Amino acid sequence: MRSVGSIVRAFLTILLTAVAMGHVDNSLAQTPPDNSPPDTASAPIGVLAAAAMPKPVLALGEVVGLNVAIWSFDRYIRQSGGNPGFRIGFNSWEENFKNGFEWDDNSFSTNQYAHPYHGSMYFNAARSNGYDFWTSVPFAFTGSFLWEYMFEKHHPSYNDWVATSVGGTSLGDALSPVGSGSR
Repeated sequence: MRSVGSIVRAFLTILLTAVAMGHVDNSLAQTPPDNSPPDTASAPIGVLAAAAMPKPVLALGEVVGLNVAIWSFDRYIRQSGGNPGFRIGFNSWEENFKNGFEWDDNSFSTNQYAHPYHGSMYFNAARSNGYDFWTSVPFAFTGSFLWEYMFEKHHPSYNDWVATSVGGTSLGDALSPVGSGSR
């Protein structure tokens, strides 16, 4: 029989993967290269207008929500809630802002796989809410900045911020067509 922790871990993994891949088909909002209007005959009423308008509050809410979900997993489920690196609060936030960025010693797999995957979720939160490539990039940097300063007790690090933001933008752009339903 599976434990509650393994079920919650599986649920969070599926949830985070779905969010990282995006969930809105933005192809309806794109204008064909010949500048003719998009085919609206097959689009339900209101879908074209909704997909074309960026939704900044929803996009930022998803970025913060991702951080809260991942922090909750790290704080309460991972290592049975015994990891002190995720016991955050006003004191850890003050310490992080006083100390600023430093270099960390995470493993290669953490810096080159986990951080870009995390960043791709920020990037695709913006893409799935009507933003194009360049306007989605700041969401990756903002989400990573918030994580570094607010969601872990460890001091913020340059290499994590860059790996998450730049790697996340690259990976997120590669995954964006997968989640947008492109054919």
